[in-house]
This record gives sequence, structure tokens and C-alpha cells, in this order.
Amino acid sequence: MLFPKLERIARHAAENVLMEYQQLIASHIILTPEERFLELMELNKELFLRAPQKHIASYLGISPETLCRIKRKIYTNYKRQ
Repeated sequence: MLFPKLERIARHAAENVLMEYQQLIASHIILTPEERFLELMELNKELFLRAPQKHIASYLGISPETLCRIKRKIYTNYKRQ
């Protein structure tokens, strides 16, 4: 192997990407859309300020209308507390 360090770095990066995809797939199987939304909010709040809602909805595997309903429900519950 000509560049063993480069090969190790590339393999590590590929493994990280695969683990992220596995977690994404598992969350779509195990979690409800509302739970996926809350998890995404917890992990990356800034995303909601920068990305269009239709892209966030697509990432979560739901329609933009469903995302709107989820956000309204969460906001209403938060407001009551």
C-alpha cells in the first residue's frame, strides 16, 4: 500500500458515514415522526433556521403539512406548561 495513513483515514470516514446512515434508517423504523422531529431539534437547532421546511420534512420522511402539524402540536404543548 502506497499511502497507509490516507487509506486508514478514508476507511474511518467511510465507516462514520455508514454508521450515520444506519442510525437514520433505524430512527425511521423505530421512532414516530414527532420523535424524529424532536431528536433532530435536539441535535441541530440551527438547521431549522437555515433549511427550508420542505427539506426538513423530506429528511424526516414526512410531508411539509405533517411537519407543520407536529410543530404546532409541540408549540401548543410547550405553551401550556
